[in-house]
Amino acid sequence: MDHLNRKPTVPLLLLGPKNSGKSALLSSIIKQEKPRVLYLNCDFFPEDKATDLMAVIDTYNFLLENIPPGQKKPIIVIDEANALTLWKRKDAVALKQLLEFFKRSCKEIHTAHIVLATSEFFLVSWLESQGFDENYKSWDEGVRAIILKV
Repeated sequence: MDHLNRKPTVPLLLLGPKNSGKSALLSSIIKQEKPRVLYLNCDFFPEDKATDLMAVIDTYNFLLENIPPGQKKPIIVIDEANALTLWKRKDAVALKQLLEFFKRSCKEIHTAHIVLATSEFFLVSWLESQGFDENYKSWDEGVRAIILKV
């Protein structure tokens, strides 16, 4: 994952069917880069609890603002990212702010790598409708890595 050793510039979407190796790839990233990884599995956010998205954004902002100088940039992993669309019904404004946070963290202020993972192919078109575009595609053991242009 050479992408994660460079300056953060664009989010990365890992897309592939169930049992295609996404979790294995994420586990490998987490094992290799454990001190840098902030991991959130959206499957563990029941829809009725997915209401305080601003608290998630505020926590990530706080963590990113307090990284010691010279330290490698953190990697924010959002597993089962398709569940983010649940927030669309609960708090569309906060969801938009989270997506803006992803863009800002990578493209504008380069404070963190963002890795989204899902088996739901509709997420690509949903992200495109939110201002992300596919820029680069590659395949590795059935997992499609898409670098999102913002």
